[in-house]
Amino acid sequence: MILYKFFAIAFLILTPIFAFIIHSFFSLKYLGLNFADLTFPLYFIEVVAVSARFFTHSFLPYITILLSLAAIIITIQMLRKTQSFKFKRFLKLFWRISFFITSFFYLGTVILIFIIS
Repeated sequence: MILYKFFAIAFLILTPIFAFIIHSFFSLKYLGLNFADLTFPLYFIEVVAVSARFFTHSFLPYITILLSLAAIIITIQMLRKTQSFKFKRFLKLFWRISFFITSFFYLGTVILIFIIS
């Protein structure tokens, strides 16, 4: 169990480093991608995998609900502010906000692992 805790902390540190190396190696700046765009799906997968390993139930429903609420709030804000909806702008904003949500959610998951286990 100690080894899995070590892996959980290592994922927290190595995921952004891995995404930054991939971003630099393949020069993805011309596509408009930054390392946060690559890190979001990795953190999402890590939250599901780590929570399924350490807890009785996976955190997949919780993070999905949280991301859905973020999408609804972003949509309402865009419609309230500009009276129009541009999907490209929504997707970019949602993707970047989702990075912050999943990174804080993963950090909370790692903290819970050490508190509960």
